[in-house]
Amino acid sequence: ALCASPAALLDPAQIAEGFGQADLRLAYFDCAQSWLYPTGAQSPGWFVLPNELPEWTRHWLFPLRPSYQQQRSGFSPPFTIYPADGKTIYIQPGELVHVAPSELLLATATQTQPIKLPVTFENGLTLESYTVGPPWPKPGETIYLETVWRVESVPGQLLSLMAHVIGPYGHTVAVGDGLGVPIESWQSGDLFVQRHSLTLPADIPPGQYWLQTGVYWLETGQRWAVQPNQATGDRVLLTFLDVR
Repeated sequence: ALCASPAALLDPAQIAEGFGQADLRLAYFDCAQSWLYPTGAQSPGWFVLPNELPEWTRHWLFPLRPSYQQQRSGFSPPFTIYPADGKTIYIQPGELVHVAPSELLLATATQTQPIKLPVTFENGLTLESYTVGPPWPKPGETIYLETVWRVESVPGQLLSLMAHVIGPYGHTVAVGDGLGVPIESWQSGDLFVQRHSLTLPADIPPGQYWLQTGVYWLETGQRWAVQPNQATGDRVLLTFLDVR
């Protein structure tokens, strides 16, 4: 698994020579905004990462220890190799969330029967868990939402992951959509983390706001529906934020 931000640190020929294997699966991700666990961390392999990593990635990198570090810049920035032993990672227990159709009023949507994560969408992605902070943001402050997803099947079209802060009347006040692991790198069983940055307006009134996520086709904007055996809807209302 290679960080490819702004470019891949090693090319396939270098990997085949350096690791002594020409048949390795190569999976790329943008480590500035995402993290990838090929096969859900159940198979051994390696991470090839820049020496300078964003601080938020330290949690996902733990407990891996480096086996090699390239100090000098050459054709690529200095990088570090971390072997992974194929032990399944820990995903925190599922939170209670609300699933609702987009057209449903927020006040009604948040009163629907809550269900426990994970939540699976019809086209092949499962929302496993999430973390968010700070819990009591101030106007103008940036909220960081990390959503953890499992690939059930690989779609044939480009998509994006939704992250919105919703006001009391259902209006969107902040957007942090994105996808840092391209679908070309996906295989069924992979786990990946998406880090969303949502900056609140400086003039936002104090009060209670909601975080919602989901998946949509990039070309049409059409949202994916949650599997009907779980709930009816195309968005997941995760939790409320108390803006002070």
